[in-house]
Amino acid sequence: DHAAPFEYIVGSFFDSTDGWTEEEKQLYKPHKDALVWAARGSGKTVCGAITTHLDSIFRPGCETRILAGSADQARKMYQYKTEYDLRSFPDVVDGEPLMSRTRYRNGSAVEILAASSKSVRGTHVQRLKYDELEDFKPNILEAAQLVPQEQRGIPASVETFSTLHIQHGLMAEAVERAGDPGSEVTLYKWCCFC
Repeated sequence: DHAAPFEYIVGSFFDSTDGWTEEEKQLYKPHKDALVWAARGSGKTVCGAITTHLDSIFRPGCETRILAGSADQARKMYQYKTEYDLRSFPDVVDGEPLMSRTRYRNGSAVEILAASSKSVRGTHVQRLKYDELEDFKPNILEAAQLVPQEQRGIPASVETFSTLHIQHGLMAEAVERAGDPGSEVTLYKWCCFC
């Protein structure tokens, strides 16, 4: 009952199945919001960095904010994304990537948000990535729900990445809500063997 990490990447990057073969439509589904539930060391953060990189390069004007339970965790996703930028597409980065913000020549930007209510209030961008949901304080999570908004024709999206190691914790609640009929959140789960 597991997904391949690539299923998440395809679902995150594509908005529609126009031009897809029937086989591709059976294998992959674009999502609006996603919950990635996977083991430590199984590539959740790397996959989030890949899709952040792709959105920044191929969606002009796309702004992404990375919010994690700890500054160290947020920096991991940001650093992976920055490595992809500098290795593959250094000409699209506007200046040097800063410690917590990168601007692109096409108007896109990626920034790390501090895990505080003050930091998340008033920020409105198209993409929000939560990393390690289990480490969040509930009030910060609630405040951050208003961050994503559709702008410049780019749909709003919230993607959450976490392990589930606290019984009845935030991630357990998120997994349960994603499984509810009518939920708009696509659940991807994989183990370290995927």
